[in-house]
Amino acid sequence: MSEALQLHRATLDNGMRVVVNPDTTSPGVAVNMWYRVGSADEEPGHFGFAHLFEHLMFSGTTSGIASSEHLATIESVGGSANASTSFDRTNYFETVPAGALELALWLEAERLAHLAVTEANLATQREVVKEEKRQRYDNTPYGDLFDLLLDGRFGGEHPYGHPTIGSVPDLDAACLDDVTAFHSTWYRPDNAVLVISGCVEADEGLTLADKYLGAVPAATGDLPERIQGRVRHDNPRVVVTRPLPRTAVTRAWATPPITNPDNTHRRHGHRHTRIGDELTAHSHPGKGTSPRRWSGYERLWAGTRSVGSSSVGTPQARGLRERTDRGCR
Repeated sequence: MSEALQLHRATLDNGMRVVVNPDTTSPGVAVNMWYRVGSADEEPGHFGFAHLFEHLMFSGTTSGIASSEHLATIESVGGSANASTSFDRTNYFETVPAGALELALWLEAERLAHLAVTEANLATQREVVKEEKRQRYDNTPYGDLFDLLLDGRFGGEHPYGHPTIGSVPDLDAACLDDVTAFHSTWYRPDNAVLVISGCVEADEGLTLADKYLGAVPAATGDLPERIQGRVRHDNPRVVVTRPLPRTAVTRAWATPPITNPDNTHRRHGHRHTRIGDELTAHSHPGKGTSPRRWSGYERLWAGTRSVGSSSVGTPQARGLRERTDRGCR
């Protein structure tokens, strides 16, 4: 087992929270910027905006960083960078040699303070997102399985009831004013957490964070309240018939949020393990059964736990409910 993390925390004058984890065993350093905004914060008609900004944040700045230069600059020093969007957060991360920490922090500060939200960038990234949706969801067998799960578990009016990838009609209808307003509402220092982990001393990490990210002006006004929604407590059963060779089955349960003391990985994780064990124990290699399991909690006011089995034959699909129920007990 590795040693306990040595976390050093600070809050900058502009409201950004910073966490530094020195790790002398690492030759490099990771920079991770977390913004408390995700698809659950999107208003109807703007589905997909959170994920759209995951792409726009690599489109350059008004201060002189060209489109795609952020990624190219990180790669030029032997580093890597990427981003991800979920219901409750969007994060941007780089892993670089220790000597390039200042470069990574400067790049993060530049795109937070000076992102180029332009008509040209919007048009380009909108098409990129639409193509991603076509490839990963629309033209992939079982690609909409998670969408159906969300709608069945939460319902279309719940903030978690629509997928993070977004809606093509909403993206097509998005105008620059709408997108700019979304950015100015959520991308602000007091809505961000910066994590630095790796080959860096605590004082150095905090000092550099203040030098670069602390220079970003503080936002004015309060952050919006998060959109509320009620979780469905019935147990809908959705059956979709498709011309596919195998049946895919998934089940989901609504749980309290991860911030609720009654819902922790320590308290509930063993149940998920038992469910997965039940699925694995009944797999039949070579007979078309390929069980896999996944689970996830969404923070704040609504959580989910799901377990699924993909590409199973009809007899195995019939037995899934009994086995997962047994794993829950």
